[in-house]
Amino acid sequence: MLITQIQGKKPSELARSQIQHLTFDKIRKKWIIEDSEDQSYEYDEILERWVPTAEGEKHKRDSDDPEEAKLALKRMKKEEIEKKKLEKQNRRRPNTSIYVTGMPKDISVEELKDTFGRCGVIAEDLKTGKPRIKMYEDENGQFKGDCLIRYFRAESCDLAMEILDGTKIRPGDGEEMKISMAVFDEERTVKKEPLKFKDKLNVKKRIKEMNDRLADWSDSDSEEDRRRKRRKEYVVVLKHCFTLDELKEDPLAISDIK
Repeated sequence: MLITQIQGKKPSELARSQIQHLTFDKIRKKWIIEDSEDQSYEYDEILERWVPTAEGEKHKRDSDDPEEAKLALKRMKKEEIEKKKLEKQNRRRPNTSIYVTGMPKDISVEELKDTFGRCGVIAEDLKTGKPRIKMYEDENGQFKGDCLIRYFRAESCDLAMEILDGTKIRPGDGEEMKISMAVFDEERTVKKEPLKFKDKLNVKKRIKEMNDRLADWSDSDSEEDRRRKRRKEYVVVLKHCFTLDELKEDPLAISDIK
């Protein structure tokens, strides 16, 4: 039966051999298909299924214009394409950036990275590998004391606001930090140039490295502590394998040990 082949499919998803059985009721604005069992089915857009027509009898094709059905099908496909494009445009990436004020004027990017890295992995520029930390300057090119920090994951923003907001980046020195989610101008659009093949490989490499660091991350460790731990992972110490007396008795054993 034709109905078993098309059930669950939209009219725009039917095969060419199935479309020839398709008609469009202009009055009821319904898609109707006829199977070989003297039965007609109409497509219910709410249920997204083909259901028997209200009359329960085969739909009369003579009252429908085949060309109108083709045009209606084209319109439907075009509308679905436009809908998918719109959904893609409206699909927003999660906000992973925080805005921080109250920074000492002499602070460095490394100090910021070390402090805020305790709350998560700081995102990196996918081309240069530099941390995504923007320090705002005044008209004279001097650091104003506020900055934008982008994390690799959105959850790190909540953790940073919970732990660091209202604290001093240097205990006993300077003013308290104020941390909030960064707000961007939605109307501003940045045209991105298409990446070359080599750039795409570098981007994948950077993302993999950040994912690896995310799996390794601990909020109680500084960046230096994490680097030290990674180095220690490759060191194995074997004890009590031999004695100095054994080496004196067999001088050639040292070569086997090495």
